[in-house]
Amino acid sequence: MKQLLTVAEENPNPLRWGEDLEEVETGLPERDRAVLELLSETPSVLVGFQGLKRLSGLHPEQLTRVLRRLEREGLVLRTELGYRASAQARTLFSPAPPSLDHPGVTVLRTYLPSLPDLRRLVKRLKGSWIGPLRWHGLEDTPEGLRLIWTYEQGSIRLEATFRPEGLTITAHSDPSRGIEEAVRLGHLLFQHILEEVDGNPPSLGSG
Repeated sequence: MKQLLTVAEENPNPLRWGEDLEEVETGLPERDRAVLELLSETPSVLVGFQGLKRLSGLHPEQLTRVLRRLEREGLVLRTELGYRASAQARTLFSPAPPSLDHPGVTVLRTYLPSLPDLRRLVKRLKGSWIGPLRWHGLEDTPEGLRLIWTYEQGSIRLEATFRPEGLTITAHSDPSRGIEEAVRLGHLLFQHILEEVDGNPPSLGSG
């Protein structure tokens, strides 16, 4: 009994034990672990800084310090297009499926006969805010290069997948929201991409 009382005195808040044990298990501070978990959920996606800031809720300076530490430890890979968890980092966590992990709805599929150099187009689209849509990241998949935007903390996710034969826009939405708004935003995204391809980008800001 005396030993149990000593433990209780040392840790007056028993709800903190779970966090302490997780830090011991991974060897990472709480903020670092949280950011790494976010990246590990979609390991093939290069997530932009602004996307990570929105998902983590961290101040930009805090997030910058966290990412630098994780990069030094070899747990995060940084490229000009975003961040992703390294192979070493993915061994620390059990993979968790994204909250909107379902096939989604194809908003449109079209051929783009005047598609310019894809790398140049991606650089123009990367980081862009399109109306209420916020840049999340990109993923190089067997189906093509997929660019991802989100809306309202991820309740809607839009994916623009570029293939040699054209472009497909897919909408994912929380079931509680329905799909109508996601489809409308998908058409907004397509209009923006089309104007970029034509060389007349709209003034919608960037981040």
